[in-house]
Amino acid sequence: MTQSFDVDSFIRSRKQTRAVSDLLKAQASDYLATLSPLVRPQPLFGEYLQGAPRGSGRETQHHFKEFRTLFDKHAGARPFNLMNELEVPLNIINSTPELYPLEYDHTLDNGTRVRVTSPTRWVVGYSSFDLSRFRQVVGDPNRSGSELHRFVVHYLMLFHCFSRAGGLGRVQGAALPGGFPVPGRLR
Repeated sequence: MTQSFDVDSFIRSRKQTRAVSDLLKAQASDYLATLSPLVRPQPLFGEYLQGAPRGSGRETQHHFKEFRTLFDKHAGARPFNLMNELEVPLNIINSTPELYPLEYDHTLDNGTRVRVTSPTRWVVGYSSFDLSRFRQVVGDPNRSGSELHRFVVHYLMLFHCFSRAGGLGRVQGAALPGGFPVPGRLR
């Protein structure tokens, strides 16, 4: 079945998609703002975070040990290839979660690669750590090791906090239209 391409109907459809997308993102952002206290790193890591109040010794030590294992597993592997050690206390610049559009590359039949942005799915990241900038830093062969280190620490911190927030992952998928994937699920 071959259908002709009509620019006017494409523009109308795109406007409708944008309106629905904006509505869903506003709703998802509201849900995330409500749930954000559950994924703050300060209660989990206590004195292991710069400027955070002292936490219960064993529990914060346990969370830091788990985080260090997570960092060691992912930071030294491709595509990051970081050799940096974690310096305590960790300097978490911003711990306010924010939604970023889910984007992925798609190769057309003619070999052309295009970037696709999902209108109904988002990735959670911390404010000031834009996902598209993270991708740029990862893909830059002349990247700053310290900038990449900050991005990796922040996204792994968010992943750790989400994974320790009980049933939050199940609530996400049920409550948020289209859901929004946790950062560790992206490549």
